[in-house]
Amino acid sequence: MDGLDAVPGFLVEGLRGIPAAAALPAADFAGLALRVHEELEMRVGGRLMAGLSGAQLDEFDAVTEYENTHPGDFGEGKGPAMAWMEANRPGWRQIAQEETDRILAQTRQALHHTPDSTPS
Repeated sequence: MDGLDAVPGFLVEGLRGIPAAAALPAADFAGLALRVHEELEMRVGGRLMAGLSGAQLDEFDAVTEYENTHPGDFGEGKGPAMAWMEANRPGWRQIAQEETDRILAQTRQALHHTPDSTPS
């Protein structure tokens, strides 16, 4: 186990495409990936939930709770939460892609501007 099992593959691959991230020791890379994933979830979730009514938010919470308590009942990306998003937040995939691209670009820039702490 490399600590990356909680991070989606597309995000791990995106981070591996950043030379400074790919050069990190495995534990540091895993820590970076987890932090980026948490931030990405917050950003995407915030944008997706913006403008929804309280009733819609409650409904989505109930749908995701059901999905989380019945693992294995649904195929990857085919559960009730996905159907709910399709019905209530058309364009959610575009929002998720925009935020993924943005966070990878910000990570690339941050790592590029971080001074190398290794002695010369």
